Parts: sequence; structure tokens; C-alpha cells
Amino acid sequence: MAYRDRRRGSLPCLGTAAILVGAACTGPVAAPPATRPVLPDLEVAVDLDPTPGTVEVELEAVIAAVDYRGDGVRTDVLAYRDAGRTGSAASVPGPLIVADVGDTLVVRFTNRIPDRTTTIHWHGLRLPAAMDGNPAVSGAVYPGESFTYTFTLRDAGLFWYHPHVDTDEQMELGLAGPLLVRTVDEPDAPPERILVLDDVDLDGDGKLRLDADPDDVAMGRHGDVILVNGLERPSIEVTAGVTERWRIVNAANGRYFALELASQTFEIIGGDGGPNSEVVRTDTLLVAPGERYDVLLTLTAEPGTRTWLRGAAVDRGHMTMPGFDVLELRVGEGEAKQTVLAEDFTRPVEPLPITHSTPVRTLTLAEDLEHPTGPRFTINDELWPFNTPMEAMVGDLEVWSVENEADGDHPLHLHGVFFQILDRDGVAELHTTWKDTVSIGAHEVLRLAVRHETPGMWMFHCQIPEHAEGGMTGDLMVMEKP
Repeated sequence: MAYRDRRRGSLPCLGTAAILVGAACTGPVAAPPATRPVLPDLEVAVDLDPTPGTVEVELEAVIAAVDYRGDGVRTDVLAYRDAGRTGSAASVPGPLIVADVGDTLVVRFTNRIPDRTTTIHWHGLRLPAAMDGNPAVSGAVYPGESFTYTFTLRDAGLFWYHPHVDTDEQMELGLAGPLLVRTVDEPDAPPERILVLDDVDLDGDGKLRLDADPDDVAMGRHGDVILVNGLERPSIEVTAGVTERWRIVNAANGRYFALELASQTFEIIGGDGGPNSEVVRTDTLLVAPGERYDVLLTLTAEPGTRTWLRGAAVDRGHMTMPGFDVLELRVGEGEAKQTVLAEDFTRPVEPLPITHSTPVRTLTLAEDLEHPTGPRFTINDELWPFNTPMEAMVGDLEVWSVENEADGDHPLHLHGVFFQILDRDGVAELHTTWKDTVSIGAHEVLRLAVRHETPGMWMFHCQIPEHAEGGMTGDLMVMEKP
């Protein structure tokens, strides 16, 4: 599939920066037939404003039904719909929004869900606090009402959007979608896929189970139906020897994806905050809830064979989650059209100037799963929303020392700002990257560096929404200097 880019026009599947969001376009192939349904296309949201430098879309949150398993059985969900496209259907994940760095993004959002308030949080974006989707700042969007989000896209990369009201249920019900922000100087790119990872718990009739059992409370909701772009364990066709670019986001409530592909190495060229300063190579790509990774992958499997992208077993502290299949790859013959160097995609990332005199803010994450009033998840012994907001000034540079006293891991997400990881349990981080979400292991101390840039009230929380809604959320008021 190709899409019409406002700079480049409609692109062939192996052309510059092509997006493959469904079946691969790799020319003549001899791949085995699919044993799973083919990876579905992501619908690209229509840009309603032809003016260069502005992207305007219309989104609606609606009640819908989708076929997660690809067997014709439909599941009742909440989903986003591109209201700017006549006759469009709601989908899980929601429409892919595509724009360029520096563009003004205008999203006219309407809540069509009869009995729920909601918002849209733009996960990972640096933007004004009033546009962040925090209902305590901008208010919730009531049924039948609308809100217009308008902000400048400051950073390149893959981001995503989801609610910040009853986040655990609304995300599990299907409200999430991807946002791709491109740079104008990207190098010639290989075939590209956007992979939205998720999971759901369905009963035999295809109905979504929302009741959280003790394991769901401890680790976030989990389901046996593993989704890629809204379909259970789909299939893609790839070409041996061809390098592909995969942009990956974990939109699951609680599941960690430790991605592995037999005899393959992932070349990480970017993540949460855009391009990395150097290429990181790994055989296992661990993607915590909320994290994004931008990787290159050169398929070396034999043509005519079939292989699986798998999620390896992950020790979550409370228990080890078993491995599982994620995506079927059917390998065909073909010819590589270009030489791809991972280093061409990197960009310098300057370390924040931390010194011995940089102020240190200490945060302690804790959980009590057997508290008499129910499970409690806290930050500095405070239970959100009954917490005391912290304070900082615009321009302040701080070290956050975050100690996880819990027996399980917690992915920490900061709103409206990027940070840099300094060290884990005293072991220095080898690579300087921009992050907005990071997993902190059980009984681990992680130090990060952050410079507060934008005034307003900002949330930070465990990205597992069952934990955030259960109390592991904090507030930071960033004030203008007098």
C-alpha cells in the first residue's frame, strides 16, 4: 500500500519512505500461503486542510464492533472513526495520523459514546498543557460534545493517542491509535511497516472480558488474543535479503512484548523521542506498554519458508509470563532494491548537562495488593487523586531518582517532556536517547535527567492503566519564572 504524502506525492511500495501497513509490496515472490489472515491496512486519516504546514483531521469516538480473530465473530468495542472520510468505519486501532515536523495539527474530536466522558491524550508529544488530554486541566469531553486539539508538532517519530478518563477500561475497549511525524530530511527508506501491538481477553462468543482478576490488577489486563493492527496473530509476506523498517508501538494495558525472530538482529535506529544518536543492535527487542521503537530488519530466512515473530517469556516480578506467537512471516524470493545503512537514520542526541550540583528529586513507587480497602499503587506513599502536586520552574534541570519498591515492574511515563536515562542500580546507561516511557524493574533504582520546558500541570504515572487509575499517578506543576 502507498499513501499520498503532501511533499512527495503517491509513492510506490519500494520507493522513498513508503509505508506498508498491510500486505507487503515486494515484487515477484514465491512465499508459502498464509495460515493466518493477512495483516490489515491502517486507514490513514484524511487531511481536510490543503494548506501546507497544517494537518486537520476529524475524529469521533463511537460504539462499534470489530472482528479481532478474523473468523467473522464481532466484538463490541469503543473505537475511533475518521469522520473526515465519507462512509468510514471505526477501527481498532484508530486511524493513522500522518504529518511533518513543524506542522500544526488540528484534531476536531467529538465524543459519540452515549454514556462515557473521555479525552484524547497525545502520548509522547511535547505540546501545551491544555492540549494534553488531562481532564483536570482541559476538562473531559462529554457525550455529544466536541473539543479541538491544536498544537505544533515539535518532534519526529511514532507517537500514539488514547483517552485519559477511565483509562484502563477505555483503552482495553479499543480507544487507541497511531500518529506518525516525519522529518523533511529523512534518508531514502526501505519498505516500512507500522505495527500496533496489543492484546485482549475474549470469551468463546467473542465478548470482551473487562473484569480484572488479581493477576490483571498486579500486572495490568492481559488476554490470550495477541493483536497486531487489530487482528489476532496476522500474516505478512516478506522478501529474503530485503531490509524493512518497522515502527512499533505497544498499546497493550499490561503486556510486555519481548520480540524475537529466529536468527535475526533488530537494528534500533530510534524510539520514543525520534532518531537515536547511534544504532543499537539486539536479538531481543523488549517493548513495555507505551514504548515505541524504530528498527531495521534484514530478513535472512530461506525463500519459500515460514517463520514467526515471537514474544519471548518475560519475568514480570510477580510471575513469568510465557512466550507467544505474534506475527507470521512468509518468506519469498526477490531482489534488494537498495543498500540500507542503519547509521544513516541516526541523529546526534546531546546529553543533558548533569553535574554533581544538579538537584535530585526522589520518587518511590510502591504497591500493596492486599490492602484492606483494595489494591493500592502509590508514588511517595501518596494515592492519586489525593496526592500533593510537585512543583518546578520552566527551565529547571533535575535528576529524578526513581526507586521501585514493588515486587513487579512498572513502566513510568512522563507527560509533555522527554528525559534521558542516566543509570540503573548504579550502572550507567550506554546510549543517550530521548524517552518518555521507561520500564523500571522490581526493586530497581533508575535515575533519569529531565529539563522542564512547558508551563502547566503535567501528569506522570505508571503506564499500566490499572496501576495509574489505582493510584500510581503524580502531578507536576511547572511554573513560569518571575
